[in-house]
Amino acid sequence: MWGVVVVGGRGVRGCLALSTVAAVVGGVSLAAGGEAGAAAGRLDGRIGFVDSVNGGWTTANADGSDRRVVTLSGAGLPAGARVVSVKYSPDGSEAVVSIGSFDGAYWLVDASGHVIRRLPDAVGGLDGFAWSADGSRLYSSSPLAVQDPGATLPTPPSRVVVLGVAGTQWAEVPGQPAGCDDGEATAAPDGRVVFVAKCPTSASSQSTSLYELDPGAGAARQLSVGGVDPQFSPDGSRLSVVVTGASGRMGLAVMALPASQVLVPRVIADAGVLEGNDDVTAWSPDGAQLLVRAAEPASGSDYRYSIQVVDARVGGADRTVASETVMPSAGLFSPTWQAATAPAAGRPILDRIGGADRTATAIAASQWSYDTAGTGGRQANVAVLSRDDAFADALAGNALAAEKRGPLLLTATRGLDPRVAAELKRALAPGAIVYVLGGPQALDSSIDEAVGKLGFQPQRLAGQTRYGTAVAIAKEIAPNGPHTVMVATGADFPDALTAGTAASQDLAGGVVVLSDGGSLPAETRAYLGGIDPRRASIYGVGGQGVEALASALPAWRGLVTPLAGRDRFATASAVAHSKLFGLDAPVTMAGVSTGEMWPDALAGGALLGVQHGPLLLAGPTGLTPEETALLTASHLTGLAVFGGVAAVPPATAAQAGDAAFGAGAWSEAVDRKAPTLR
Repeated sequence: MWGVVVVGGRGVRGCLALSTVAAVVGGVSLAAGGEAGAAAGRLDGRIGFVDSVNGGWTTANADGSDRRVVTLSGAGLPAGARVVSVKYSPDGSEAVVSIGSFDGAYWLVDASGHVIRRLPDAVGGLDGFAWSADGSRLYSSSPLAVQDPGATLPTPPSRVVVLGVAGTQWAEVPGQPAGCDDGEATAAPDGRVVFVAKCPTSASSQSTSLYELDPGAGAARQLSVGGVDPQFSPDGSRLSVVVTGASGRMGLAVMALPASQVLVPRVIADAGVLEGNDDVTAWSPDGAQLLVRAAEPASGSDYRYSIQVVDARVGGADRTVASETVMPSAGLFSPTWQAATAPAAGRPILDRIGGADRTATAIAASQWSYDTAGTGGRQANVAVLSRDDAFADALAGNALAAEKRGPLLLTATRGLDPRVAAELKRALAPGAIVYVLGGPQALDSSIDEAVGKLGFQPQRLAGQTRYGTAVAIAKEIAPNGPHTVMVATGADFPDALTAGTAASQDLAGGVVVLSDGGSLPAETRAYLGGIDPRRASIYGVGGQGVEALASALPAWRGLVTPLAGRDRFATASAVAHSKLFGLDAPVTMAGVSTGEMWPDALAGGALLGVQHGPLLLAGPTGLTPEETALLTASHLTGLAVFGGVAAVPPATAAQAGDAAFGAGAWSEAVDRKAPTLR
């Protein structure tokens, strides 16, 4: 089983409940309207975990490189203090640490380990910590009482408690089931709080359950799914839980709320009761990956501990970034993922990303997006190849590239472009998957052979038509069924490419399938026939996509969200304004591409999908008023323009930059290589 936290003789309880708090508790406001300070689009920084041999905590790049030890410093720390758990704040600037069984065991420190203040204890002690999404509150678990050693009464049950970061007293979160032992809280941006409850069923037995307390509700309700160590994704749309698999071993699952849970890739764990105050999982700040601590018996009484990075989607890759074999009382604990620190204050940057031709522009987008393989930073998991002379098979490809975290590159139908081969070698680790879109008429078999000779695994996704290829891509993105479906015409490119960027924001499985103008072809109709529109979010993108759904599937009336405007530019604006980019927080990145040609929008859409920003289309006279208004209102920290000056003229780039950052209050950079992003 997963390691169990033991602090002062009390272990982490093994059940889960989901609750949202809307009340004022001990002077801490838990508003139903969400947390204004919660920020979307955060960038992944360094990972952290406790290694029991060094006394502090360890940080590293997400690939395990550049390991460093953070040691505690500052006034008031007890002699011999050793970190046993660490949890970064949502913005990565601070952390809460536990230093074991000392009097005064809980401290707020900055990211360098220097003390900010000692946190108040609670009567009966505290067990585990979680931050609110805006960093203003901490959640923990405590009985808020002590047991008289001579008493015969039952031990008081633990309750989920909350503290304002600057507060002095922990208070019980209301609405918890009476008589249950509650803990392992996690908070979503809109105020929901998940916690684990263990409720007695008899004098000698108890059950574990999930509960949810909605904003404004006075009592939690039990959910039908279970697990332990719940963790909300940064945007609050998904919940990871540790579950028991069919083999009896513990693994990881992700619930795309409110849908049922979906297992994600292999995570090993079989460790029994372990010492240390730790969580098992932590989300990456961008919500695409999970950091997981696992343990298995080794030889004798030793255990093998590992810290793993796991893709948060079915079929993604996982990798071990740290491991060691030690006695059960030592090891690796408390995984946590730091948001990237914003660069020094200065003028915002408008990045122009372009090349001499469409293939070079796609390569420039890849080099802007991803560091060289094995060097840390932003690492590509896969790559996607599409033909460079037609858009038909690529229309759903930018969603695939974004959701699998890799570049979308363009090559000729016959023969892999040497520039593309060089970029694959730069960006990908040996053995990575390279998706080849379309049948041999689109990209012939020599492409697969060349990819294999480079040391990668070619995987072809193709149908008999562009519509069948889009369905094949959708099944690869979401093999267990999609959570979001966007239907756009495949007869032209603009609507489908803006839809792909949006679909990729749903990491639980967002897909694009194609209509044939205002009708649904057989391949698309068959795919949609296997989807329950009450369990998946369905969008019609563009007038023809909306028309096709309405005419072919009249029973879906009222279950389809239309995202359409008077033209391709207004449709792009409607998609950018959709809830897929909102997630209760400001958009921090956006991109602009010409709406007259497809190649730059294709590669740019894949880039923006990873950066959680919408793709806007510019016409011959520039952006529309709706598009510039969105740039002004979004509080952007980054803006990308795809294509050279012939595709997006300087006047259009300036229009976008001025709308986003203020007239003349920005600088332009051209083809930066994996720049630090705000």
